[in-house]
Amino acid sequence: MKERGTVVAVRPGRVDVSLGRSAACDGCSVCSSLSGTGGEMLLTDVLDPLGASVGDEVEIEIPERLRIQAALAIYVAPLLALFGGYLAGFLLASRGDGNPDTAGALAGIGCATLTLAAVFFRERELARKEGFAPFVRAIIAHVRTSTGARHDGDAADRRYA
Repeated sequence: MKERGTVVAVRPGRVDVSLGRSAACDGCSVCSSLSGTGGEMLLTDVLDPLGASVGDEVEIEIPERLRIQAALAIYVAPLLALFGGYLAGFLLASRGDGNPDTAGALAGIGCATLTLAAVFFRERELARKEGFAPFVRAIIAHVRTSTGARHDGDAADRRYA
C-alpha cells in the first residue's frame, strides 16, 4: 500500500510522517491518530533510505504482508483463542464438579486476553525489523530553504528500489 504524507520529524535513518486518513486506514492499527488534527494519522519510525527533511512531501510504502499479518493478529488470533479456551474450559469442567459454561467462558476470556497481550509485544518486536517496516519510497517535493530556493532534484531519481 502506498500513501503520501509530510515529514514531521527526522532521526538518523528514520522519519515520522503525517498522513491524511484514507479508506484503507479503517481497521488498520499501523498508524496512530493525531488528536485534534482533523483525521490525520501519524506513522512513526518510517525507514528513510533517501534522507528526507522535515516538511518534505514523501511517498510511503507499507508492505502488504504487514497489513495481512496485522489483520490476522488483531482479529483472527484472539477469536480462535476465545473459542479454543472456551472449549478447553468446558471440557475440563465437564469432567469435574464445576459449571462447564462458566469455566468455558472464563477460560475463553483468559486465552483471548493472553493472545492480545502476546500480539501487543510481538508487534513491538516486529516493528524493529526492516522487512516489516514502512519505508520512504520517494521524495515527491522538498521544502524550500531559508533563501527560498528549492533543493530537490528529480523525484524519479530519488526513488527507493
